[in-house]
Order: sequence, then structure tokens, then C-alpha cells
Amino acid sequence: MINKNKVKICPSCRKPTIEFFIGLETGNYSCRCGYVGPIVIEVEKTRKKNIGRKNK
Repeated sequence: MINKNKVKICPSCRKPTIEFFIGLETGNYSCRCGYVGPIVIEVEKTRKKNIGRKNK
């Protein structure tokens, strides 16, 4: 089931530029920052603006 209220973000750069990567191993994701791996962060769309920011 696909949840349209969630977005996947890169665990390295915290940006939603992550894509499913099909290569020799299945189930990996790749990002523009150079990250390739099976782990992604899934957050609700309303929260994605605050992911990279630190609370003051």
C-alpha cells in the first residue's frame, strides 16, 4: 500500500532527492548527494520542511 501523505528523504543529506536504484542489488536507493543504500527516512509531507533544521 502506498501512502501519499509520506515522502522518502535521504538519511545523509536530509533532502527528498532519493530515488529507487535498480542495479546488481535490489531494494537500494540512491541520492544526488552520492548516498546509495537500503535505508531511507520516511516522513509526513507536512514535516519534511523541518527535517534539516535544528530547533532553537
